[in-house]
Amino acid sequence: MKQPAFSGRIIKYIILLTLTSLFISCVTVNVNFPEGAVQKAADNYVKDLYRAKEKVETEEKSETKKSTDEKALVLENGAYKVASLMDVLIPKAHAQINFSVSNADISEIKKRQVSRLANIDKYKKKGFIGESEEGLLVFKATKLRAIEKKRVQKIIKKENEDRENLYNEIASENNVSSAQKPQVSKSFSKSFKKISPKGTWIQADGQWSKK
Repeated sequence: MKQPAFSGRIIKYIILLTLTSLFISCVTVNVNFPEGAVQKAADNYVKDLYRAKEKVETEEKSETKKSTDEKALVLENGAYKVASLMDVLIPKAHAQINFSVSNADISEIKKRQVSRLANIDKYKKKGFIGESEEGLLVFKATKLRAIEKKRVQKIIKKENEDRENLYNEIASENNVSSAQKPQVSKSFSKSFKKISPKGTWIQADGQWSKK
């Protein structure tokens, strides 16, 4: 028995509709995760860590007699207002997305990160620490005295704990799904690698090399 011609058209229509729905769902995922805004936020955050470190070092060298409260205020106003910097630096289209990297817990994480940043850079330059693709530090030393090895590994452990908490806080603050959360740490990985001193270990495509 010959099938009506319109049944073939209906099947084609259903297939086309299904493919269109799949395409739209893919586009929706990309739209919902603002890669450009996340990368800009990560860049600003990491730059602010270094700016805060430089402020502290400058204050120590100039031997100014500032109180602990005043120093904290300088850091808070100068380095930790990442959200306000984002408003200026992120393009209008991304600013409307309002990707936040600032809350009370993140501010505490930043303070701890700033306090150990000088040591991290020192050990990076010595080749003891590398920046991985996951936005975490990795121990890279082959020969090291037991005491110094323990010191370096302790710094790595503390920093990685703070970084993981940072990525979780940012994901939670911005309602990032568990499937998209690795994108946050990868964005920060790019930022940390970009600002790491020359000659330090960085990972790309699974391979380690000197910057």
